[in-house]
Amino acid sequence: MNDVQHASAWAARLFGDRQEGVRQRIGQAIRDRQERALTCQDIAGGSTKHAYGGARYPGFHESLMEEFARIDVDDPDFNNEVDFVNPDGFFREIDLVCYGGALLWPFRFSDRDTSAERAKLSNSRLVRELMGFAPSPPPVEDLFGTHLPHSRSIDMRPRLAALPSDTKLLLIPFSSNANGLLKAYWGIGTLIDDLGTIAWSDGPDPLPLPATPTRRGLTLLPPQTHLTDLPSFDSGAQPVPELFSRPDADEKNPGLSPQSEKQEHEPLTTEEEHEN
Repeated sequence: MNDVQHASAWAARLFGDRQEGVRQRIGQAIRDRQERALTCQDIAGGSTKHAYGGARYPGFHESLMEEFARIDVDDPDFNNEVDFVNPDGFFREIDLVCYGGALLWPFRFSDRDTSAERAKLSNSRLVRELMGFAPSPPPVEDLFGTHLPHSRSIDMRPRLAALPSDTKLLLIPFSSNANGLLKAYWGIGTLIDDLGTIAWSDGPDPLPLPATPTRRGLTLLPPQTHLTDLPSFDSGAQPVPELFSRPDADEKNPGLSPQSEKQEHEPLTTEEEHEN
């Protein structure tokens, strides 16, 4: 588990005395999704990691939904601070979590054990829209030393635009691979170029990572039957053929050929004759 004994002043301003609980929920959601992704990879097998990658994203958003949906059970007084937003064009059944005025955005920045100081965001349209809730980027200088403001003229999709204007974008970078979850952070930052470079104004600070995942929603497979336990096709009871003996009169007449099956008797009348 990461060393997170110190409190973050910016997180305390954002979440108040519930800061530690929020951090634990985010860390638990990341741990749970990593465990599910590894389980998918174990079941799929093979030399590639496609199953792990497919279960990882956008699964981390889904795990955050599950974790924060339980607040109405664990902390009913704070339930009105939880909102689930599905941006138009995002995954249909997966929402972004908005909690206490913070819009949570988890993303994997590395598959190695490294610091989030150099984490980069994907330069997708959705990410550029989310920057509307991030701090203003620092100005850039031209060749003559003149400060030029960054341009953010992209329009937000309606459901994002409907969020309160004071919503804060909370970045949650983490590093992981198919061998395990490495590190996780959170902080406030903004995108400053097309390469995904982040300028951090608060953090990134370490997040607690529980040692074990919750078993919520996981079911055990029933005992599987091995092929050696299944009956073979020839292990059943053998059918007994029905035998018919020849009449005594036929046996005394050597000119008649034997009959192997009992012959059907032709009806004396037909259905058409009965109808006439």
